[in-house]
Amino acid sequence: RQTIRADIQRNANPDAPAEAVATIRDGNVRLSIDLLRNATDLETNQMVSAYSIRSAFAQLYGGARGTTADEINQALNFGLEGDAFHHAMNAVDLALTSRNLPAAGDLDPVELNTANTFWAGAGMDWNQDYLELLGLHYGAGVEAIDFSADPEAARLVINKWVEEKTKTRIKNLIPRGEIKPSTLAVLTNAVYFKAPWADQFSKAVTVDAGFTTLADEEVQVPTMVQNTVARYAQEDGWLAVEKSFRGGKLAMLFIVPDVGEFADF
Repeated sequence: RQTIRADIQRNANPDAPAEAVATIRDGNVRLSIDLLRNATDLETNQMVSAYSIRSAFAQLYGGARGTTADEINQALNFGLEGDAFHHAMNAVDLALTSRNLPAAGDLDPVELNTANTFWAGAGMDWNQDYLELLGLHYGAGVEAIDFSADPEAARLVINKWVEEKTKTRIKNLIPRGEIKPSTLAVLTNAVYFKAPWADQFSKAVTVDAGFTTLADEEVQVPTMVQNTVARYAQEDGWLAVEKSFRGGKLAMLFIVPDVGEFADF
C-alpha cells in the first residue's frame, strides 16, 4: 500500500457562497428520496446515506470528463459543476466537522467523522492536477495497492481501514471474492456518528407500549417517553418532529406517515 498525495494543504476557507452550500444540501435531500424510492425494500429495515455516496463520488467526479462527468452529476443531484461544486462540498464537510464537541464532565462527546478513500491499482501514472484537486478540496490522496498480485490481501487492507474509521462498527465491508486480480479501483466511504441527545431520555419512564406493524398487528415494545419542546410539522398524511443532539447544531428528523399510509407514503 502506498499513499500518493499532492504536496498541498487542504483549503480551510473554501470560496463557497451560501447559495452553493444550499444547493449541496438540497441535492442531498433529493438523492435521499430517490434512494428511498428506488433502492430500498419496504419489508426490511434499512439505512442509506446520501451524503456518504455523494462524498465518495465527489472525488471520482473530480477526475471525470465529458459524458461520464455529466451523468455522475445528474444521477447524484450535485447541482453544481467543476470548482464550484468542490468548493461547496469542502465547505459542507468542514461545517459538519466544526459541530463536533469534546466530552465535558458527564456529557459525552459529539462525534461526526467522514472519510473517503480512492484505492487504485499499483503502478498507475496519476495526473498531478487531479491529485492537487483531491488534496485542496478533500484533504485526500490516492491509496495505491496491488490488486493483481494478491486481491485477498488488498481486501483485508481495505476492510481494516473501514473498521478503524468506523471505530470497529463496520467490519468486513467487502466480502471475500469481491476483489479480483482484474480489479482496477475501489471507492470507499466511511461515516461515523455518535452523539447524546440535547435532552436525555430517562430510563425510569421507559414503558411497554403498543406499536402497530405493517401487518396491522399490535405488539408491545419498550418505548421511551419524554415531555420536551421540539420543532414540529404536520401535513396531510404525515407528521414530523425534530430532536436535537447535544449542542443543538445536529438533529434527527423523524417523519411518521399516518396509520395505514406507510406504503403509499
